Amino acid sequence: MQVATLLRLRTRFKTLECRSYYNLKRREKTFNTTVSVGTLTFFKNLPDR
Repeated sequence: MQVATLLRLRTRFKTLECRSYYNLKRREKTFNTTVSVGTLTFFKNLPDR
């Protein structure tokens, strides 16, 4: 009984860990895209000298 509960808890924790890692990576990707797009727009809007 105790072992089964421990195993279940451990798998649940692993799933949570994977999910948070996935979310972190996805957020990082979105952030990188936003930054590059922002930089492009910034340079495009600079007045030509």
